Formats: sequence, C-alpha cells, structure tokens
Amino acid sequence: MKKVYKAQEIRKLLKELNLRFAVLHKRHEEYFWKVAMGNEDFKEKMNTALAERNDFFGNNELQKKVKDMLPSATDELKERLMAWKRFFKMNTVPTEAKELRNEIAQLESDIESLREHHEFGYKDPKTKKFVSVTKSGLMAKMRTDESAAHRKAYFKGLENGAKIGLKEYVKLIDKRNTFAKQMGYDDFFDYKIQHEDKMTKEELFKHFDEIYKATKGSFKQLRALAKKKKNLQKPWNFAYMMSADIKKEEEPYFPFERALPYWGRSLHDMGIGFAKGRLTLDLVARPEKFSNPFCQWPDVVRYSGKRRIPGSARFTADLVPNTLGSGKRAMRVMFHEGGHASHLLNSTETEACNNSEYLPMTSAWAETQSMFMDTMFNSAEWHSRYAHNSKGEYYPLNLHKKKFESEEHTYGLRMMSIIAMSEFERKIYEMKKPTVAKITTLAKKISKKYFDYSEDSHWPLYVSHLFVFEWSCSYYGYGLAQMAVEQMRSHYYQEFGSIVGNKEVGKELTKLWNMGARHTFKDFVKIATGKKISTTALIKEFTKTPSERYKEAVQRIDAIKDLPRPKKKINLKGYITMVHGERKICSNMRDYAGMVSRYHEWITTYKNT
Repeated sequence: MKKVYKAQEIRKLLKELNLRFAVLHKRHEEYFWKVAMGNEDFKEKMNTALAERNDFFGNNELQKKVKDMLPSATDELKERLMAWKRFFKMNTVPTEAKELRNEIAQLESDIESLREHHEFGYKDPKTKKFVSVTKSGLMAKMRTDESAAHRKAYFKGLENGAKIGLKEYVKLIDKRNTFAKQMGYDDFFDYKIQHEDKMTKEELFKHFDEIYKATKGSFKQLRALAKKKKNLQKPWNFAYMMSADIKKEEEPYFPFERALPYWGRSLHDMGIGFAKGRLTLDLVARPEKFSNPFCQWPDVVRYSGKRRIPGSARFTADLVPNTLGSGKRAMRVMFHEGGHASHLLNSTETEACNNSEYLPMTSAWAETQSMFMDTMFNSAEWHSRYAHNSKGEYYPLNLHKKKFESEEHTYGLRMMSIIAMSEFERKIYEMKKPTVAKITTLAKKISKKYFDYSEDSHWPLYVSHLFVFEWSCSYYGYGLAQMAVEQMRSHYYQEFGSIVGNKEVGKELTKLWNMGARHTFKDFVKIATGKKISTTALIKEFTKTPSERYKEAVQRIDAIKDLPRPKKKINLKGYITMVHGERKICSNMRDYAGMVSRYHEWITTYKNT
C-alpha cells in the first residue's frame, strides 16, 4: 500500500527543494561570473559548484519523492509538485551519463580557458607590429575603420582567434553526442531541440527554409551592387561599406553616455520595471573579460510562505566607448540584456525552478523577451520619440528614409546569421568522425551560403555559444524568438495601435513575465498572440521595400505623436548598480538621474584598452 503524505510533509519537501535550488544555483552563478570576468582562480570552484548543482538538478531520489507525493496532494500543492516533476524530468541524467556530463563540463572549461587566454589583436599594415585588441574591439574596428587595409588586418585577427581550441572541440563534439545518445536522442542537436522545445529538427528547419527562400533574393541584388561598389563582398568590407555613412549621420543621436537615460525613460514610459530586484551592469570591454554579452540571475525569485523574495540579475557586455556606433550598440545591448533581466525578475511563480534561465526555461522563449525589447529600440517610432542630438532635435524623418534605402539589400538578410549558426551546429553533430579540417571546411561553406562573401571566412567559429553546454545548439532559439517577436508585434499593433511608450503593451509583457517558465515556447506564443508560431509575420516584415517601410514608419510615428513626454523621475522599481570589474561606479540608490550623471563622468575619463 502506498504511503499517504500529509500536507505538512509536502510543504516541508517543497521548502527544501526551493532553498536547495536557490543556494546551489547562486553558488555556481557567483563563481561563473568571477571566471567570466577573467578571474581564473575560481575555475575549480566553479566546476565543483556546477557538478553539485547538476547532481541536484538530476537527483533521482528527489524525483521519485515528488512523484510519490503527488497522489496525496491537494490542488494547490499538486500544482507546485507538478512544477518540480517537470523540472526533474527535464534535468535528470541517467546514472551512467553523470560522469560523462562532468567530463563535458571540464572540457568546456578547458576550451574557454584556451580561447580567453588567446591574445586577440592584429598586425598593423603600416608598422608591421602586433597590436593587442579585444575580440569585441576588432569587430567594432572592422565595422567602422575607414582604412580597408586595417579592416583586413582586423579580420585576420578574428580568423586567427577562431581556430583556437578546435582539437579540444572535436573531443567535445564526440562526448556531447555520446551523452545525447545515452539520453535517448540521435545526436546533441537532436537532444537540444527535442528536449528543450519539443520540436524536431525537421520542423525547425522547415521554418528556416521558408525564411531562407523568401529572403535569399537579396544576395542577387547585392551581387549587382558589388559591380558598382568594388570589393563590397570582402568579409572585412561588407558591414563598413553598407552602413558606415548612415552610422556617421546617426552618431549625434546615440552618444554612449545617453544609453542609460534612453533605456530608463523607455521602460518607465511603458510601466516596465524590475519588481524590487537588484540589477548590476558591467558594460565595458576588458581584455580578460568574457567576450559575449550575457545576463544571469544569481538570486532567483522565490517565496517564503506567501512572501515573495525578489531576485537579482547581472548583465555584462563587451562595449568599446569612443568608437563609431558604440553608443547605439550600448543601447541595443541594454535593451536586449535588460529584456532578459526584466523577464525573470518579474516572475511570480512560487517554485524557484520556474524562475531561472535553465530548463524548463528554453532559449527560444528567453530570447523572445530580449529581442522584443531590442527590436522596439530599433524601430522608427522609438528613434523619433527618444533619440535626439545635443541641440534637442529628434531623429528626423529624412534620416529614416535614408536608413531604409541603405538597408534595401540587407534588411531581409537579418536572419541569415541565425540560420547559418543553426545549420552549422546541426551538421557538426550529424558529422561522421569530425576533425579540425572538416569543421573549418564546413565553417567556410556555411559562411559562403549565408553571407555570400567573395573570400573564405570561419565566422561560425567566432561564436562563443559553441563551447558552453547550455548555449550550444541553442542558437536556433534566436530564430524562433525573432518569429515570435514579429508575431507579437503584429498582434500588439492590431490590439493597441502602438508599442513604444504604451503602458498596455507593458502590462501584457509583464503578465507573460509573471509566468516565468511555466509553459513551453509554443504555448507561450499562443497565449501571447492567440495563434500558433509561424513564419508569416516575420516574412511579411523582412520582405518590405524601403518605401513600404517608410510609409509604415510615418504612420506609427504619427500614432504616438500626441503621447505626453513625462518629466517625472525615472523609476524602474529596482536597485541598479553600474560597475567595471570589481569597481563600483555608481547606483540609483538616491535617484536614477544621479546615477546617469555619475556614469557619464566615468565614461568621459575612460580610455579604451
């Protein structure tokens, strides 16, 4: 006869589960942050903390206990237990695979160490001397430097860095595939897409093929343009030659020091905040620092009885102030990573397992939040409402028109890097007996297909996601997220007439954020829009002509022209601290405006490294 559990016993287990989750999660996140900031002394502790966290995530005894208690639970307790049942089901690793999982974590750590210790830089075309520059610095310079010779040098520097750790990566691919097979899947990509998003590879690439076929016509137009613009299709020239003029004209409207006030005012106007959470921002690049922007939540939202305990979030970036376009990139990062932060800090889910970035949360739904916010930032109506120059003149209509015309051949190609990365990883894990040579050949082939460069590039190998378990084979999530973003934007325009500065949209987003990881990606999209996920809205948006985009921009700007410009103090309902490594620069402890002023002072004295 099965044991009948009392409500008190069930509550005790739930309390223990939530506390253990919070403690083990925080321990790993704290060490991960230190290592990501360049402190290698904590690597062993980070790996130990990760193993301990993973042991809890995949604890078979706890999973059994949760299942055993379900028949005795009342409705409220049953719902809470079901959250943990789902959590353990998605995270449990078979006993025979646990040692392999730890080996994978160690190998990932070794590869990251190799890549982080590689000294990025370039050989100066004039002096022939090596100049040390961060990976993000090379990328920024390649987008903006007027000298083609220097741009080529930066490209070569990136290419050299792309090949670091590939021998170890071959071993990692083999171990990950073995792990996936032990979990019951064909390969590691199959494991990620089915396990996390309940989607097959065929289903995913059906969506991506639809997008590729609808937008690849831009390559033909670019080849025609390349006949007029010599060397346009060189990988070190393309971004500069297609956007440098517009970036220069936009620059006065996006100074670096205005990133904080633009971001804060935008969120405040929509009624978006951080639900009493704590937020730490480390935005500027350093040589030893992890080169990819990311957001983490050391303290997950949890409950003590009926009392909600707010969480904390941190996000980092690799920004290079005082370079062309750095201000706009800073703003894009803040909207993107800030979208991540606001997502989980606003959760009201009672179970801590529904309030973290790990399973059952999936990259597709997590990225939907961040990409919704940075897409809003990139919109014409946002530019016209918030972006202004030193004279107080707002981003003008004629510049919108110029921008749309300059993007005529590239606007539809914005999904190509996402599809490229997804196809690269799919083929990597389907590859029989991978080698360094096979991997580099595939990287060049994928770059050619999705960027149509006239010379070889190993672009997929630039991407740090390849070497982190949670991020690897999850890049497709950006693609699904972009589909969801366009579907949500279409829905909100129909429902509310506008998005920028609209508190009704802010309320809708907050309702979704309140649910944490309660649902699957597909279910969340249906809840948000009333429709199943599809490519319809995205293809419609990505295939608009410059004149169609301009006409729509005028209408959307007109729709919000009478919105008041509030002078009230910015209140994001949270405590924000700006840091640079271990150094605390300022906070909004007194007020947001004071934080903006102090950060501006620091930025003006900062020198790029």
